[in-house]
Amino acid sequence: MRGKSYRLTELELQLLRYFIEHEGAVLTRAEIVKNVWGEKPELTTRSIDNFVLRLRRIIEANPSAPRHIVSVRGAGYRFVARPEERTSGDPPDTESETTGESTNGRLDSLGESLEPSSSQNDPDDTGVG
Repeated sequence: MRGKSYRLTELELQLLRYFIEHEGAVLTRAEIVKNVWGEKPELTTRSIDNFVLRLRRIIEANPSAPRHIVSVRGAGYRFVARPEERTSGDPPDTESETTGESTNGRLDSLGESLEPSSSQNDPDDTGVG
């Protein structure tokens, strides 16, 4: 990512992985909570928004005008791996329509510059509070 390495918390890494694995799909906050956090009742939608903001600061060239983790008004978020390659229609679900590269391949390349922070790997840490 622009030639830098970043340390992510385990939850940030799980959230990014979830977005990548569901590329193109609109993910509601409820789906994200259930599938990344395991339905923690103390987790608010604002907590999800804060995690997304932190990821945008890392992966977006301009976090205030995101092209990869896009807000879908009234619904949630959509991850777009290569916004410049999308021309029309619905974005791909798990494979890039233009290159055939799997999202797992892109996730592997992200792993080279992103790694979990060893000091913040507590799986019970919701990031709340």
